[in-house]
Amino acid sequence: MVLEYCPGGELFDYIVDRDRLCESESREFFRQIVARKYLIDENNQLKLIDFGLCANPRGGMASVLETCCGSPAYAAPELVTGKNYLGSEADVWSMGVLLYALLCGFLPFDDENISCLYRKIQCGIYEKPSWLSPSSLQILDAMLQTDAKRRISVMKLLEHPWLTESGPPLKWQSKYHSQDLDEDVVADIAAWRLMPPLRVGQKIRRWDYCYLTATYLILLENKNEIRLSSDGPGTPKRSLLRELNVAKDSEPGG
Repeated sequence: MVLEYCPGGELFDYIVDRDRLCESESREFFRQIVARKYLIDENNQLKLIDFGLCANPRGGMASVLETCCGSPAYAAPELVTGKNYLGSEADVWSMGVLLYALLCGFLPFDDENISCLYRKIQCGIYEKPSWLSPSSLQILDAMLQTDAKRRISVMKLLEHPWLTESGPPLKWQSKYHSQDLDEDVVADIAAWRLMPPLRVGQKIRRWDYCYLTATYLILLENKNEIRLSSDGPGTPKRSLLRELNVAKDSEPGG
């Protein structure tokens, strides 16, 4: 198994080491968006590391979920009361808890006794330190609404003034476009897999969560890094086949 090295460590430890983060740094981290599910790379970019409890409802993202899972301190009121819930609404609450931790250095709802913790979550009353700005208090209040239907939606959150203060409104989309593939990377994968390039491209465009798609994205990022570090147009092209041979050795069943 080959994993990306993130020298910045866990976001949670980053917060603890600094007691709390200033509003501008909290905003930059939050724009990337639970603190223990992220690592920090050498460029202070967050990397999501745990998809263990993610749900992909058969009926789509508007389908209600039934399973209560995740870290108790980040759980929304509808989860701890055992109600069916919408994943997006519960996620907004959890992100509100994360934002509070970034800004304050501690959790809004915390107790060693789980029953007491759940009561605090259901009440939705949390400390509001004096250093929080009015805009920070406003976005936290919008996210930490105990009534899920009064909670700010994901789309409105992406356009919230607190988030857009340091940049344009966020777009909920992948930075990769599956229909616009890099021909060089596809050709290298085809040569490595002994498959026609057309077939490789068709498989990648299906955007399956599989080894082939992961290989394409890793090699594409590798190629972009090489391009950025090159001295100019005269720099000879570097083949990706060496990286592919290394990857093949680590492929399951390879």
